[in-house]
Amino acid sequence: MRVVAALLLVLLGAGCPPSEPPPSPPVAKAVHAARLPASAQAAMTYQKSCAPCHGQGGQGDGPDAAKLATKPRAWASPGVQKSFTDEGLRDALGTLSHAAHQGQPALTDAQKAWAKDPALLDAMVQVVRGFGPPAPATK
Repeated sequence: MRVVAALLLVLLGAGCPPSEPPPSPPVAKAVHAARLPASAQAAMTYQKSCAPCHGQGGQGDGPDAAKLATKPRAWASPGVQKSFTDEGLRDALGTLSHAAHQGQPALTDAQKAWAKDPALLDAMVQVVRGFGPPAPATK
């Protein structure tokens, strides 16, 4: 009988300290986002920070585009895509020239993140390239 009682105490967790509560959703969300691959982070960053001006499809027609003195680049335009090397696109996205183009005096939060994580900036270049025409097939 004592064995059964002891087994019940163990199974019911009697005498065990209470478990810690799970982290609050904002903390869990931030930790989860930090673990995402750079490509997923870049896609999320585009939707949050770039699409309001450049548009969901990279056409330069986002809801905030009309508020800007200079029309945002249409990343989906073959001419715009051809006008940038990948290195030139990295420079355009990650420097004060882009902030100045937006009429901002400083780097955006997204640009600050890219400066700290070159892989994220490289992934952002790929997001922008994804709006352009498909690359020609190689033989």
